[in-house]
Amino acid sequence: QPDCHFWLRLRRMTAWLHRDDLRKIAEEKLADARLLFDNGRYSAAYYLCGYSVETALKARIAGQFRKHAIPERKLIEQIYKHDLNELVGTANLRGELERRARDEPGFAANWAIVKEWKVETRYAIMKPVDTERMLAATDEPETGILPWIRLHW
Repeated sequence: QPDCHFWLRLRRMTAWLHRDDLRKIAEEKLADARLLFDNGRYSAAYYLCGYSVETALKARIAGQFRKHAIPERKLIEQIYKHDLNELVGTANLRGELERRARDEPGFAANWAIVKEWKVETRYAIMKPVDTERMLAATDEPETGILPWIRLHW
Protein backbone atom coordinates (compact mmCIF):
# COMPACT_ATOMS: atom_id res chain seq x y z
CA GLN A 1 0.00 0.00 0.00
CA PRO A 2 1.41 3.43 -0.96
CA ASP A 3 2.72 5.65 1.81
CA CYS A 4 0.27 8.56 1.74
CA HIS A 5 2.55 10.74 3.85
CA PHE A 6 5.42 10.22 1.44
CA TRP A 7 3.39 11.67 -1.43
CA LEU A 8 2.25 14.61 0.68
CA ARG A 9 5.85 15.36 1.67
CA LEU A 10 6.96 15.08 -1.94
CA ARG A 11 4.19 17.44 -3.06
CA ARG A 12 5.18 20.01 -0.43
CA MET A 13 8.83 19.73 -1.48
CA THR A 14 8.12 20.36 -5.14
CA ALA A 15 5.37 22.94 -4.75
CA TRP A 16 7.87 25.80 -4.45
CA LEU A 17 10.88 26.13 -6.66
CA HIS A 18 13.46 28.62 -5.50
CA ARG A 19 15.43 30.62 -8.05
CA ASP A 20 18.67 28.95 -6.96
CA ASP A 21 17.07 25.53 -7.46
CA LEU A 22 15.90 26.53 -10.93
CA ARG A 23 19.41 27.68 -11.82
CA LYS A 24 20.84 24.37 -10.65
CA ILE A 25 18.18 22.42 -12.57
CA ALA A 26 18.95 24.38 -15.75
CA GLU A 27 22.66 23.57 -15.43
CA GLU A 28 21.96 19.90 -14.68
CA LYS A 29 19.63 19.54 -17.67
CA LEU A 30 22.32 20.95 -19.95
CA ALA A 31 24.93 18.60 -18.48
CA ASP A 32 22.51 15.71 -18.96
CA ALA A 33 21.96 16.80 -22.57
CA ARG A 34 25.70 16.71 -23.24
CA LEU A 35 26.01 13.26 -21.65
CA LEU A 36 23.10 11.94 -23.68
CA PHE A 37 24.46 13.45 -26.90
CA ASP A 38 27.87 11.90 -26.29
CA ASN A 39 26.14 8.53 -25.93
CA GLY A 40 24.04 8.76 -29.09
CA ARG A 41 20.76 9.67 -27.38
CA TYR A 42 20.07 12.62 -29.67
CA SER A 43 16.33 13.07 -29.17
CA ALA A 44 16.56 13.20 -25.38
CA ALA A 45 19.58 15.51 -25.59
CA TYR A 46 17.70 17.92 -27.86
CA TYR A 47 14.72 17.98 -25.52
CA LEU A 48 16.86 18.63 -22.45
CA CYS A 49 18.65 21.54 -24.15
CA GLY A 50 15.36 23.33 -24.60
CA TYR A 51 14.24 22.35 -21.12
CA SER A 52 17.43 23.85 -19.67
CA VAL A 53 16.69 27.17 -21.41
CA GLU A 54 13.08 27.09 -20.22
CA THR A 55 14.19 26.46 -16.64
CA ALA A 56 16.84 29.19 -16.83
CA LEU A 57 14.22 31.69 -18.00
CA LYS A 58 11.97 30.62 -15.14
CA ALA A 59 14.86 31.24 -12.74
CA ARG A 60 15.01 34.80 -14.08
CA ILE A 61 11.24 35.13 -13.66
CA ALA A 62 11.46 33.87 -10.07
CA GLY A 63 13.53 36.95 -9.27
CA GLN A 64 10.54 39.16 -10.11
CA PHE A 65 8.51 37.99 -7.12
CA ARG A 66 8.29 40.24 -4.11
CA LYS A 67 8.29 38.83 -0.62
CA HIS A 68 4.88 38.86 1.05
CA ALA A 69 3.10 39.90 -2.14
CA ILE A 70 0.73 37.97 -4.35
CA PRO A 71 1.86 38.24 -7.98
CA GLU A 72 -0.55 39.10 -10.74
CA ARG A 73 -2.55 36.13 -11.98
CA LYS A 74 -1.37 36.77 -15.54
CA LEU A 75 2.26 36.37 -14.45
CA ILE A 76 1.50 33.09 -12.71
CA GLU A 77 -0.28 31.75 -15.80
CA GLN A 78 2.59 32.81 -18.07
CA ILE A 79 5.16 31.00 -15.94
CA TYR A 80 3.58 27.64 -16.67
CA LYS A 81 3.93 28.02 -20.42
CA HIS A 82 6.65 26.20 -22.33
CA ASP A 83 7.05 28.65 -25.23
CA LEU A 84 10.59 30.03 -24.99
CA ASN A 85 9.73 33.15 -26.99
CA GLU A 86 6.87 33.98 -24.62
CA LEU A 87 9.00 33.22 -21.56
CA VAL A 88 11.62 35.73 -22.75
CA GLY A 89 8.89 38.38 -22.59
CA THR A 90 7.67 37.19 -19.19
CA ALA A 91 11.27 37.36 -17.97
CA ASN A 92 11.43 41.01 -19.12
CA LEU A 93 14.30 40.20 -21.47
CA ARG A 94 12.64 40.96 -24.81
CA GLY A 95 14.37 44.31 -25.36
CA GLU A 96 17.76 42.96 -24.35
CA LEU A 97 17.32 39.92 -26.60
CA GLU A 98 16.32 42.06 -29.57
CA ARG A 99 19.23 44.46 -29.03
CA ARG A 100 21.77 41.66 -28.75
CA ALA A 101 20.32 39.80 -31.74
CA ARG A 102 20.55 43.00 -33.81
CA ASP A 103 24.16 43.64 -32.75
CA GLU A 104 25.45 40.05 -32.85
CA PRO A 105 24.54 37.86 -35.82
CA GLY A 106 25.86 34.73 -34.05
CA PHE A 107 23.55 35.33 -31.12
CA ALA A 108 20.62 35.95 -33.47
CA ALA A 109 21.35 32.68 -35.28
CA ASN A 110 21.51 30.79 -32.00
CA TRP A 111 18.23 32.29 -30.80
CA ALA A 112 16.61 31.31 -34.09
CA ILE A 113 17.59 27.69 -33.40
CA VAL A 114 16.70 27.60 -29.70
CA LYS A 115 13.35 29.38 -29.95
CA GLU A 116 12.06 26.60 -32.23
CA TRP A 117 12.15 24.16 -29.31
CA LYS A 118 8.72 22.98 -28.20
CA VAL A 119 7.79 20.87 -25.20
CA GLU A 120 6.30 18.39 -27.69
CA THR A 121 9.80 17.54 -28.92
CA ARG A 122 9.89 15.01 -26.12
CA TYR A 123 7.99 12.82 -28.59
CA ALA A 124 10.18 13.63 -31.60
CA ILE A 125 13.01 11.67 -33.15
CA MET A 126 15.82 14.15 -33.66
CA LYS A 127 18.72 13.87 -36.07
CA PRO A 128 22.24 14.08 -34.63
CA VAL A 129 23.00 17.22 -36.68
CA ASP A 130 19.93 19.03 -35.32
CA THR A 131 20.84 18.10 -31.77
CA GLU A 132 24.44 19.21 -32.27
CA ARG A 133 23.18 22.60 -33.51
CA MET A 134 20.84 22.88 -30.54
CA LEU A 135 23.62 22.09 -28.06
CA ALA A 136 25.91 24.67 -29.66
CA ALA A 137 23.17 27.32 -29.82
CA THR A 138 22.28 26.67 -26.20
CA ASP A 139 25.75 26.65 -24.69
CA GLU A 140 28.27 28.36 -27.01
CA PRO A 141 30.30 30.53 -24.58
CA GLU A 142 30.19 33.82 -26.52
CA THR A 143 26.81 33.75 -28.28
CA GLY A 144 24.90 30.89 -26.66
CA ILE A 145 21.48 31.43 -25.17
CA LEU A 146 22.13 29.88 -21.75
CA PRO A 147 25.30 31.94 -21.12
CA TRP A 148 23.26 35.04 -22.03
CA ILE A 149 20.47 34.13 -19.60
CA ARG A 150 23.08 33.53 -16.88
CA LEU A 151 24.03 37.21 -17.19
CA HIS A 152 20.49 38.16 -16.20
CA TRP A 153 19.27 35.56 -13.75
